[in-house]
Parts: sequence; C-alpha cells; structure tokens
Amino acid sequence: MSPPGKKKSSTSDRQRLRTWEALSRGGTLFRILFLGAFFIALYAGWKILAPQLIREERYVLSPEDFQLPSPPPWIQTNLREEVFRELSRDHRPSLLDRDLADRVAAAFQRQPWIAEVHKVRPLPSGRVEVAVTYRRPVLMVEVAGGVLPVDVQGVRLPTGGFTPLEAAKYPHLSGVDRPPPSVAGGRWMDGRVLGGAGIAAALLPVWEKYQLQRIVPLPEQSSPGGNAPANGEDSFVILTRGGKRIFWGAAGLEPDRKVEKLRALTDEYGSLDLPNAPKEFDLRQP
Repeated sequence: MSPPGKKKSSTSDRQRLRTWEALSRGGTLFRILFLGAFFIALYAGWKILAPQLIREERYVLSPEDFQLPSPPPWIQTNLREEVFRELSRDHRPSLLDRDLADRVAAAFQRQPWIAEVHKVRPLPSGRVEVAVTYRRPVLMVEVAGGVLPVDVQGVRLPTGGFTPLEAAKYPHLSGVDRPPPSVAGGRWMDGRVLGGAGIAAALLPVWEKYQLQRIVPLPEQSSPGGNAPANGEDSFVILTRGGKRIFWGAAGLEPDRKVEKLRALTDEYGSLDLPNAPKEFDLRQP
C-alpha cells in the first residue's frame, strides 16, 4: 500500500499533465487561427494594392526592356515596339503581371518574322529575356504588281525593307496561280511555292555567284523525255541570266547532290552562260 503523500503527488502530476496538454492544444489551435487570419489579411491587402503596384513605374516595362537576340539585317521592323504596342492595348505590361511570360511569348509568336519563341524569362535586372528563332527570306514569289518574300517553309514575310535592288538578290519563282495568304505570317499552301522555297534555300549561297535568275515550275511535257517525278511533286527548271536551262526535277529530291553537281559543272565550264557550255543541264541524274 502506497503512502498517502505519494498517492496525492501522483494525482497532482496527472492533473498538471492534463492541464499542460490542454494548454498545448489550445496554443496550437491559436497559432493555426492566427496564421490563417494573417494570410487572409495578407491576400486581401494584396488584392487591394496589386493594381496600384503593377502600375508603379518601377515595375512597368518599356520596349527596351525586352532582351532579344540581335535581329538579322533583313528585318527592318522594330519587333520590340510592335510587341509592346500589342501588349499595351489593355494596360502597359508590368513585371508583376502573373501571366507576363505567357502574354509576351504569345505576342512575339504572332510576329511574322518570328519562327519560334523558345523561352521568356524575367531577369533580376528588371528586363525580360526572350529567346527566339528568326525567319529568313529565301525566295521572292512573283505576283501581280511585284514580288512577295517567303521563308523555307513557305511562310509569307513582310515586304518592308526590301527595295527592288535587295529583292533582286534573291531567287525568284514564277508560274504560281494560287493567291498568297492575306497577311504576312500565313503559310502559302501551294506545292509550287513550297517546292520553290526548298530549292531556293539550297541554292541561295551560290545563287548570285552562278548568275542564276529564276525558278520555274516545269510542265510534264516540257521535261526532256517527259520525266516527271513519280510521287506527283512538281518538277522545276532553273533559268540562268544568259537563258540557259537547268533541270532540277522534284524539289526535295537530293538537293545537296544537285548543288554539288551544279558546282562541278560551273567549275568545268567556268560559267554556265559561256558559249562553250551546253544550253541545258540536267541535275536529276547522278
């Protein structure tokens, strides 16, 4: 049998323990309630202050804040200004905009000169890094009243910045009947344009050197021996400035080999337009 004093002490300890546990539970609950109230107040304050902070000058972006790769010389458009003008239709873009990266990426992707937007990243300096790939003109498609530039994918490009002298440096394509996209940035879904763009891209490095003038879709009956591509693709002939004809065949068939053969023929004759050179050359056969 335990002594009376010891039993009383044990009971008192249990009471103190229960009291401490109750206080601890109450303290935990109080802390949870306090933190919840704090975050609710913080969120409510942000909802009130956010519109004012977003429009503060130190957070608002300017066209110069878009950090882009240096544009190539054929792009005369100020892409930063164009994108900034589009983004500012509702309000000037701010570093605090929650959807800033998505909006900037979409605006740059809509620019005809941009082939792809790889990433958009706000920087600690307050600028916005935009990694893009630019489109490159490879071909001028002859249309009523002039020419329209396209890239290797057949995407119509803006005409601004192309003087007649500049446009003359690019391969020209004639014989296209299908109308172009209504605005720059649309793809010209015409087999002759797409094929001509592929040929132009392959020949662009040597186009002026070999004094080439024009790419022309070739009707089947005009091809020596009626040698039309078996897959139904358009066949093409290239005209030199001196009037010589170079039979290319299907646009996408062995372009590298054909360019090498053309180089060998040019080395052999000195120039394809010299009198001692044949009037026609056939690149379709190895």
